[in-house]
Amino acid sequence: MYERKTPLKNDCSIEKALNVISGKWKPAILSELLKTTLRLKDIQKGLPEASKRALTQQLKEMIEDNLIEKKEFNQFPKKLNIQLLL
Repeated sequence: MYERKTPLKNDCSIEKALNVISGKWKPAILSELLKTTLRLKDIQKGLPEASKRALTQQLKEMIEDNLIEKKEFNQFPKKLNIQLLL
């Protein structure tokens, strides 16, 4: 995972926003999630050139930044939905 060499300025909201959405696949993921709640496989279908590893890493970062939420359902096979928090 990428770690900044210089700390973020707490008073610069533009820098904070750009840091949250910066990433190769984050804008594309957000675009897909604006349409509807999706599962990881649906996001992968919409972005076939992105590797599963890259997508899961970017999704994890977006969850940590409270941009998206993942909901797990207790069933077999395991079901996991990802939705945008706006």
